[in-house]
Amino acid sequence: VMIASYTVSDGIGVRLSGSPVAYVGWMFIFFSIPIVTVTLFLRRGKVLPFLRANGKV
Repeated sequence: VMIASYTVSDGIGVRLSGSPVAYVGWMFIFFSIPIVTVTLFLRRGKVLPFLRANGKV
């Protein structure tokens, strides 16, 4: 039921948006906000040192 629900929801969203690429882009942006927020909350104090050691900040 859940897979069918989000499949129908995505189909409607793509048709209403007029641009499938723009719809997917906005969905990536909107879905990343809660993931980043929860990660920063749960791993506070560890994220920036990790990024400094392993990434470009």
